[in-house]
Amino acid sequence: MAATSFLALAITSVAHAQSAPAQSGSPEQPGTALEAPSSEIIVTAQKRSERVNDVGMSIQALSNVALSNAGIAAPQDLVKIVPGFNSNPTPYGSNVFTLRGIGYQETTLSAAPTVTVYSDEVPIPFSPETAGVALDLQRVEVLKGPQGTLYGQNSTGGLINFIAARPTDTFSAGGEVSYGRFDAVDINGFVSGPLSSTLKGRLAFSASQGGAWQKSYTTNAKLGERDLLNGRVLLDWDPASNFHASLNVSAWRDHGETPAPQFFGIQVLTPGAELLMPPGLLAYPVAPKNNRAADWDAGVDYHRRNSLLFSSLKLKYDLDEDVSLTSMTSYQRFKRNQPVEGDGTAFQDYSTIQAGDVKTWYQELRVDGSFGGKGNWLIGGNYEHDTVFDQFRILNRDGSFSHVLLSLSPLTILNLPGNYEQTDQKIKTVAAFANVEYPLTETLKLQGAARYTQTTRDFFGQAYDGVNGNTAFFFTLLQAQLRAAYGIFTPSGQMPGLNDCLSLGAAPTFLMGCRKDRLKQDNVSWRVGLNWKVDANTLIYANVSQGYKAGSFPTIIASTQAEMDPVTQERVRAYEVGLKTSLFDRTLDITAAGFYYDYRNKQTIGRYADIAFGTLLKLLNVPRSRVAGFEVAASWRPVAGLTINPVLSYTDTKVRGQFLNFDYVGAPADFGGRAFPLVPKLQTSVDAQYRWALAENLNAFVGGNLTTQSGTYTSFVPNANERVPAYQLVDLRVGVEAGNWRFSMWGRNVTDKWYWTSATRINDALVRQTGMPRTFGATIGFHY
Repeated sequence: MAATSFLALAITSVAHAQSAPAQSGSPEQPGTALEAPSSEIIVTAQKRSERVNDVGMSIQALSNVALSNAGIAAPQDLVKIVPGFNSNPTPYGSNVFTLRGIGYQETTLSAAPTVTVYSDEVPIPFSPETAGVALDLQRVEVLKGPQGTLYGQNSTGGLINFIAARPTDTFSAGGEVSYGRFDAVDINGFVSGPLSSTLKGRLAFSASQGGAWQKSYTTNAKLGERDLLNGRVLLDWDPASNFHASLNVSAWRDHGETPAPQFFGIQVLTPGAELLMPPGLLAYPVAPKNNRAADWDAGVDYHRRNSLLFSSLKLKYDLDEDVSLTSMTSYQRFKRNQPVEGDGTAFQDYSTIQAGDVKTWYQELRVDGSFGGKGNWLIGGNYEHDTVFDQFRILNRDGSFSHVLLSLSPLTILNLPGNYEQTDQKIKTVAAFANVEYPLTETLKLQGAARYTQTTRDFFGQAYDGVNGNTAFFFTLLQAQLRAAYGIFTPSGQMPGLNDCLSLGAAPTFLMGCRKDRLKQDNVSWRVGLNWKVDANTLIYANVSQGYKAGSFPTIIASTQAEMDPVTQERVRAYEVGLKTSLFDRTLDITAAGFYYDYRNKQTIGRYADIAFGTLLKLLNVPRSRVAGFEVAASWRPVAGLTINPVLSYTDTKVRGQFLNFDYVGAPADFGGRAFPLVPKLQTSVDAQYRWALAENLNAFVGGNLTTQSGTYTSFVPNANERVPAYQLVDLRVGVEAGNWRFSMWGRNVTDKWYWTSATRINDALVRQTGMPRTFGATIGFHY
């Protein structure tokens, strides 16, 4: 779905979809009655079709209309309409997804996310692979809290399942074109219908071009161009009444430009380091206070070369009226070549190129049935095999080689051009799971689920000089100095050459080499819940669940082998109570939930003190922490044509006990009692839309959305340089519908609010990741 897709479709909830769900073979069309209660939306969160208000868990279902109204083009855009969800771009070009405070601020390609993205129940295992998942959707389901008992990849924060629009029983086609600020053009469309008496197909595509929104404040150059092509073929085959096959083959390629951060200062940590900086960097002007302003290295091509091929085959066979066998098979191939500007200046003080190659095989087999019409059961297993190549290359720095010769400091060595880090990982995951739902009385239902998972990661990591030998030379000199401090004056061996491993080992020998390791862990995740159906329109539920996220190894500029130590698996035990109800003749739908998470071994980026290099980045486990909060969402239809959707989310996080580490400048600190980085306590959203008839077969609508978010920090220790202030964003839309045609005009961040989603120190520079400036445009589309 393009960023500006379907904005002229009429009334729907943005916080909760207001329309009845689009059934397979019957996509929603403009001009139909879209005011059915949100409680009637059908979801498949538990691998079967149910009304969302009958599911005893925190789940948000968003129709394609709701997503389109909000301009959802990728998972990170859900921050505007999903309470408790957050997404922040890292300084290394990736997005980190967080739900209810559970996130993982790690940029390694192979890092298992805390919030897993799925496409039609098939996991897309790593967050950078999700750029094209929001194409031609029927709906999105967001499940909050620990997951794993029913879905193929464990996660501690939750999951987002993007469900594609299905092939239709009769011929159907549609498409639209949008044009917006910065010459942004979005085109998307689909063709769907029967191919034979037993076979149906659907072809969908989208293209997003132009839109270079960043502007250099020193040269007037532009950056941020989009170039995303996306396509999908779906085939549904029903050769018999008890057999169904569904094939999904999709692919996207992203050649857009990686945006630059916004520079706002220099922070020199090592005495004398300013002598090694490019001349003029200390006096470089800070960026103006607007979202567009940024700077980047001249003459560098920042176009990405990223792509994903996704394929899945789902086979379902009904053994009898009550028992079905389902098989899901998937192969995925992701390739990445992504340049990233690091310091936000025209000097090459710090920039990187990230390359990667991921192959994934996934297989799930499950059997489900009912207890003679009373309750349901499910049992199954899955296997996943991931092969991940991840490379991180430093391109810095400007200045002549004489500047490097002034010092043999660790800072100098770390910033020599040509420093590579490369990892190869093989990840095998085997799991078995079961789920049972059984009515204790006519109104009280018991749910139970469990999953055993074993994950094995085989790791090979190497830091090396791949350019001119200078890095290898300086590492050899530094090693000699360190060995001499321990009274060892004999050489450790032949000086390493190009492509030889440079990471220093432990004292006193400091032997250079690669890192080969294995991490093998298992766990049992589970969930127990009670659902009380008070009446036909009210559900009260209580759940206790436990979930895990696998440990991982980092891809980091590993000057020492210790930097490549893994983090072990983390665990969340969640307690939740909730209410779902419809009031006043079903004109007011309310959902509310309160939750408390006992968090053990939270995975995070921290630092450790090294004898040679001072404080270096390293993955760490926070032994004990907790998350507490609540969410309230409503959908109110006070009069015909008017829908108002307020949402409130409050999340309080805290590290429990003592946790000693270092802050972003390397100073010792106790993180005990601190809040998690980049988790705002308060998030709110209010969406309103009014729709009315202008004439026969001609309708108009006007709507808007106000989103607010409280302030936070990029690290555990609050400081001015890593502060992310509170912000409010306003979107507006207006349009008309005439039969199968629609036209709309829209604006996003219409107040042109200057805001940023993270801020930190990269090398010597202080930088921010700013949000999008004001954008506006128009969309015209049709549906046949």
